[in-house]
Amino acid sequence: MYTKKLTWFIALIASIWVSPASAGLFGPSNYDECVLNSMKGVTSDMAARLIAKSCRDKFPENKVKKNVRDLSEGELKNLTGRGGPSGNYFSVDLLNSNSKVTVSQVTVAVITKIGGKETPNFYDYDITIEPYKTRNIFVRIISGDNGAKYSWTITSAKGY
Repeated sequence: MYTKKLTWFIALIASIWVSPASAGLFGPSNYDECVLNSMKGVTSDMAARLIAKSCRDKFPENKVKKNVRDLSEGELKNLTGRGGPSGNYFSVDLLNSNSKVTVSQVTVAVITKIGGKETPNFYDYDITIEPYKTRNIFVRIISGDNGAKYSWTITSAKGY
C-alpha cells in the first residue's frame, strides 16, 4: 500500500516538474519548430494554414520597433516603377532597388489637368517593400478634364 502511494506521489511530482519544460523537451520551443513538427504528413493547403495560425497563436511574433526614417535623396532615386490609369484607378508598380533599405511608407502624386491647370493629388501608403522587391498600389484617381493625361511621381518615402 505504501509503495502504491509513493508511486502515485512520484508520478504527480514528475508531471508537475515536466509541464513547464515540456515546450522545449517534448514539443516545439518556437514558431518554426511548431510548424515543422506539425506539418509532417499534411497535404492540404487549408490544414497547413490552420497549423501556421495555431503555431502563431502559440508563439506570437515579436514586433520589434524599427527605426523608420525618411529615405535619403539617393535612396529615393532607387525607388522607381511604372504606372498608368486603369478605369477610375491609377495602378503603380513600385520597385525598391535599394540593397539595405526596406520601404515602409510612400507618398505618390498623381498629376492631371483640372480646369486647364495641372493639379497633383497626393496619396500616402503604408507598405512593405524589401530590397530588390516590387509591390503594386492602386490609387482611386480624381477625374481630370475631358481627355486629360495622367502622370505620377514619388514625392517621398520612409523606410528602415
